[in-house]
Amino acid sequence: MKNKILKNCITVALATVLTVSAAAGFTCFPVSASEGKNQAGISFQDVNKSDWYYEVVNYVSSKGIMTGMTETLFGPSMELKRAHVATLIYRMENSPNVVYKEKFADVPQGEFYSDAVIWANENGIIHGYTDTGLFDPGRNISREELAVILYRYAGNKEIDISRRAELSEFPDEGSVSGYARDAVAWASGSQIITGDRGRLNPQGKANRAECAAVIQRFCKLFEVSITMPEEGQRNFLGQYEETGILYRMRELYSDNFSIGVALEPGTLNGKKERTLIREQFSYITCENAMKPAALLNRQKTLERGEEEYPVIEVTEAEPLLTFAEENGLKLRGHVLVWHKQTPRWFFTEGFSDASDAPLVSRDVMLKRMENYISQVMTYFNSNYPGLITCWDVVNEAIDANSQEAGQMLVEGNYWYQIIGADYVEKAFLYARKYADPQQKLFYNDFNCYEKDTAICEMVEKLQEENLIDGIGMQSHILLGYPSVQNYENTIRKFSEMGLEIQITELDVRQTDKSAAGQQKLAERYKEILRTLKRLDDEKIVNITNVTFWGLNDSRTWLNNDGETHYPLLFDEELNPKPAFFGAILDDSI
Repeated sequence: MKNKILKNCITVALATVLTVSAAAGFTCFPVSASEGKNQAGISFQDVNKSDWYYEVVNYVSSKGIMTGMTETLFGPSMELKRAHVATLIYRMENSPNVVYKEKFADVPQGEFYSDAVIWANENGIIHGYTDTGLFDPGRNISREELAVILYRYAGNKEIDISRRAELSEFPDEGSVSGYARDAVAWASGSQIITGDRGRLNPQGKANRAECAAVIQRFCKLFEVSITMPEEGQRNFLGQYEETGILYRMRELYSDNFSIGVALEPGTLNGKKERTLIREQFSYITCENAMKPAALLNRQKTLERGEEEYPVIEVTEAEPLLTFAEENGLKLRGHVLVWHKQTPRWFFTEGFSDASDAPLVSRDVMLKRMENYISQVMTYFNSNYPGLITCWDVVNEAIDANSQEAGQMLVEGNYWYQIIGADYVEKAFLYARKYADPQQKLFYNDFNCYEKDTAICEMVEKLQEENLIDGIGMQSHILLGYPSVQNYENTIRKFSEMGLEIQITELDVRQTDKSAAGQQKLAERYKEILRTLKRLDDEKIVNITNVTFWGLNDSRTWLNNDGETHYPLLFDEELNPKPAFFGAILDDSI
């Protein structure tokens, strides 16, 4: 469906019929794109380079989407009629065959808009007026009516219409008609219809220049709803600089893998942040809000008074889960069992927080592990059914420098110290027991290219009991390490075991903010994403998700070391960096 829309938006020569009001109805001036002289550029006498609408008129006219009143006049200030919009949408569908029906008394057979109105009405895109039973083809279109028509059209074509702007942030929110609220929120959130000097102006009339801008944005949205263009055809940066429209990474990679982002609840406080998340990502990982330190509640655990039963309380993660649920995003459960960000009292007798409190026995710790995993998975799966598609069951159990059998991490790892090496197997056993059948279970680790042999040995045992589905490769990488070849070799090695691969925490360490430094960052992202796409395209590996560890540079965990880093795709003001265009394989990077 999406490809058909794109093809028609770009290639169909729309014989857009232009009219002016007359006492007896319409006086028509039909001009087809093939008849006009503006295919190589604008030749309209009433459209100058200094006009704000010059570029959008150039776009719609050069594509054959809208043409002029005559061969030399576009009529940018003329108001748009309902018949015009019906005709535009109908032509975008390549004018399908229509059997005329006497649906509306004011839409007789044989008018330029007759088939378009009948088709648009039958497909639920443009309705008549219930109080009169008429279509009123000569009535001017308001901004909110245009939003409704495009909203219904997008929904009819199975295009994602879930994104929304928050209308409460506009001073004239109350002027939006009830029937149009969802459509206006979608059109504003999708940046198809932009604000009017900070207001929605829903009852304002749409003229032809404004319609040209809206149609351009609408078609551009469909352009980014298709498979990644071939190399040599990826001018994403150029389009952004020309139109301000940013391609959606999640849609460009939709045929390969989902695109995610790690977030803290505070990230949702800004409107621009929320919009950017909705536009670019389809998955969320709670950066810290679902880790044991955020979920375990010592006071409630002590009040319960059972040595084998730690108690959880979910508060910090709730805003992120609610946001994901309301905006059609999925979520990664991160993380059940990890030696870090897990309080020591969780491992001590009586849940004591004394620094010298003795650790519990293996049997008690196994009970605590099961009860904790049971509570966490049951809570989230019951309260947010279908939201979490996968879980990081165990995090960072392998140490490349460890002398233990299997290179198991010992230092600071109470799980290993109390239970032993099989704590990993036990965690996956309990997770499989309480997971929903559709949920995938992952082992997650950093620097996998240094640990791949040990990881494979550990995972092989888990596979024998059907306890694991995939490997999460964190991928906190440097500009020059690992080499792309080493990175690819590790992915291939895991894939050969039949494992699903997810890149779970991608960022690239970079402290240089200069143009040259950020260009290097962009090139690094491009070589990594290009490798991932190629491996998936060739069906060599099963890569199902790529998640970036942070929304923008001001929110990167790397800044915790006291040095300022610039490692992500968006800058401190949420503007796309060269790294973003590198990540979507722009030809200019």
